[in-house]
Amino acid sequence: MGRPVKILIVEGCAEDADLMVFQLQRGGFDPAWSRVDNEQDYMTQLEQRPDAIIGNGSIPEFSSQRAIELLQARKLEIPFIFISSGNEDAAGNAKAHLRMDELGRLGSVLGQVLEQSRAWSERRKVEETLRKTEDMYRRAISSADAVPYLYDFKTGLYTFIGDGIWELTGYTAREINRDLWRRIIKDSVMQGEAAGLEKEAA
Repeated sequence: MGRPVKILIVEGCAEDADLMVFQLQRGGFDPAWSRVDNEQDYMTQLEQRPDAIIGNGSIPEFSSQRAIELLQARKLEIPFIFISSGNEDAAGNAKAHLRMDELGRLGSVLGQVLEQSRAWSERRKVEETLRKTEDMYRRAISSADAVPYLYDFKTGLYTFIGDGIWELTGYTAREINRDLWRRIIKDSVMQGEAAGLEKEAA
């Protein structure tokens, strides 16, 4: 039993589509596939979210380039493998390009394309998780009226200070250094003690 995969084939010739499927099976896949040769059927099949699309540029009424443009317009990140007969230009933004006489490589190329797609998807998920975490962190800091910072004890330098330091001290993050921060703390303590003495005197 091969590796299950959902494939949409954009091909005007049924025999050529059968040959592509045969090569995928030889490459270790068990494809569930559909063939389309016009834009309307193509758009309908996109609703099934195939794992990959294999397109031949030999359909005059519906080119592989047009198929890719429709993918981009719908913001679908489905890898597209372009199969040419040798005369037509390669479709722009296709993930891979093979000639009909190179179909023996179709299985290995599909495997590479799917792995690249999986890695890209995982990277997007990680980036989105980091973005959400950073947003939550910023909101938490903002609601707590706190200023985040990083201090390097070896160098005695503040490697990061949040922008809220301006509202707290009147200085920007770039202006803050160890000596200035100590002076700010000292002044704050002295002001606090003075306020305490005034309260006792009252």
